[in-house]
Amino acid sequence: MRGIKGFTLIELLIAISIIAVLSTLAMITFANFQKNARDAKRQSDLNIVKSALEQYHSDKKNYPRNVVFDGESSIINGTRTYLSKVPLDPNNGTETQYCYEGSGTCSADGCTKYVLYTKLENGTTDDFTCAVLDSTPVSGYNLKVTPP
Repeated sequence: MRGIKGFTLIELLIAISIIAVLSTLAMITFANFQKNARDAKRQSDLNIVKSALEQYHSDKKNYPRNVVFDGESSIINGTRTYLSKVPLDPNNGTETQYCYEGSGTCSADGCTKYVLYTKLENGTTDDFTCAVLDSTPVSGYNLKVTPP
């Protein structure tokens, strides 16, 4: 038996254990990178919407009453399109992570202020509530963007 070469059961178990630990660490790190990338996309999306809203405000002197984040809607004033498609959350759109709240003084023409909210995966523990016009307020947002 001394001439047979191979690994013992203990050596195989140790090697498999090391591979399992390294694989688990790699998966956890990859998941965190994905969360950070989605959060960066959310912040970028809100900056794009904010820019479109500021252009809208400069033309119309108020902000829209409502913006729908469904990947299909747009921000339009008459013949001018400020944003052709309002972005959808990068998390496959399974849950709306964005919210627009017209605020200040609101009339049929629009509102004097607005607030944009999003739910960051690696965000703070802040808990903002978004009260969209004519709907039930939703809480759980942890990033708030307001006009300059």
